[in-house]
Amino acid sequence: MASKLVNSIQDFEWSAVPVPSIQHGIFTICGILVFTTITIILMNGIYNLYFHPLAKYPGPRLWAFTNFPNSIGRIQGLMYLRLKSAHEKYGPIVRSAPNELSFITPEAWTDIYAKKPGRPEMPKGNYVPQPGTESLFDHPVHEEHQRIRKSLRNGFTEKAQREQEPRVRRFMDQLMNNLKEIAKDGGVTDIAKWNYLIAYDIVADLCFGENFKGVEKGEDHKWIGIGINTSTAFTVFHESKRIWPFNKILTYIPYLTKAVLLRMQHVFFLNQLLEKRRKAKDTEPDFMTHALPYLDRPGGINLSELQRSLEIVVTAASDTTATLPIGAIYHLCKNPSIYAKLKHEIRSSFNSEDEIQISSVFDKPYLLAVLKEALRMHPPVPGNHPRRVGKEGATIAGNYVPPNTLVSFPHWAGYHSERNWNRPDDFVPERWMGAPEFETDNRACFKPFSHGPRECMGQNVAHAVTRVLMARYIYNFDFELADPEDGLTDGARVRLVWSHKPLLLKIRSVGK
Repeated sequence: MASKLVNSIQDFEWSAVPVPSIQHGIFTICGILVFTTITIILMNGIYNLYFHPLAKYPGPRLWAFTNFPNSIGRIQGLMYLRLKSAHEKYGPIVRSAPNELSFITPEAWTDIYAKKPGRPEMPKGNYVPQPGTESLFDHPVHEEHQRIRKSLRNGFTEKAQREQEPRVRRFMDQLMNNLKEIAKDGGVTDIAKWNYLIAYDIVADLCFGENFKGVEKGEDHKWIGIGINTSTAFTVFHESKRIWPFNKILTYIPYLTKAVLLRMQHVFFLNQLLEKRRKAKDTEPDFMTHALPYLDRPGGINLSELQRSLEIVVTAASDTTATLPIGAIYHLCKNPSIYAKLKHEIRSSFNSEDEIQISSVFDKPYLLAVLKEALRMHPPVPGNHPRRVGKEGATIAGNYVPPNTLVSFPHWAGYHSERNWNRPDDFVPERWMGAPEFETDNRACFKPFSHGPRECMGQNVAHAVTRVLMARYIYNFDFELADPEDGLTDGARVRLVWSHKPLLLKIRSVGK
């Protein structure tokens, strides 16, 4: 019996029995994973659309379904434009992601960014630093942030500006001389490049007593590109973390690996500059003159906080100082009558260029109006700064917003909205000078340097530098767009900061 069984087994056509191949098994596993992923995405999306606490708020359906459109828009650098379009279609409150609301009402500034009695400050919602890496810009604890701010603020006062003015003036003198030489040779130059060069030179000198020599050489300093690339990499990294399952493959993206290495070089370089400045003796007054006495003192600032704060100051302050005059010059060239008024005010007010100083440009109303309108039309930070609603929820612009929701005011959308401004896309400085046509403008929504306890501490320095720089530009030169059809924001991308394309101008010296 046993031998018959053995023989029958041996005689059986085993080749006729189907055996799953390895390849077939892999396809099956992949199919299951894809099906599971799609099912999870669909179930989450359906919940977000119909059952989420924010389901009642208007906005594009796809934005409510998934974080993907919002994050991709930020990675592309185009979300600032898409938010503007969404607010035009859906109104002053837009659901910009499953758990995110965008507001362009003036009340939102106070409701989101201010610290109200009995209510803790809303924490920053898009980034939480690792312990030991906190700075002026991202410390999540209000009291600790105020401690760091107090340690640094004396470097940004009016008194400090007067002390620092001779240092700033030297860079402006060099820039004016360079542009006069260019004007002799037929004069076409990229004014955006020059504004970035002088901005980085000034900020590096005021922070570290170090001259990057960008204006002197007329060449881009490598740290300008690294700052922009780091901002781009941060955006890609952060937004990818919001999209499952892409957050699982971040470390395999070569671009991000390279960007992390560049940032490490950047940080190492700046830390070396700080150490050199700490050891320097008999220096001219700068930011560190006022900050170093607080270093490692009770209630002061520690070295790590100072390093991290300066790392961001160099990029943020430089970008703001560069962006404002770029926007102002472009819009002046596009509006000859406004340009003529400003020329008359500046050139009739000063008998020599030496008279153009911080103290002498604060009473030039048309200059101030031009720069304020440039800030509205071309804000240095056109995107938003999200905050996260606390566990008690919050009332924002009269609407209850549930806990853990990300909320923000997008500058570009708010400053280019017909809900807030008459002729929002027209460059009209007179709107800031009491012109009746613009008395209905909602100026309370205009806060280009943010609002509340985290309002930009360096805005007075940015105003002072750009006012003097613009006055000297107008006093010395006539500018004209090399290509009249050129658009300032055509193809421009925003990933934390602007990525400006060249702004080519014909330049002619003005004889005085």
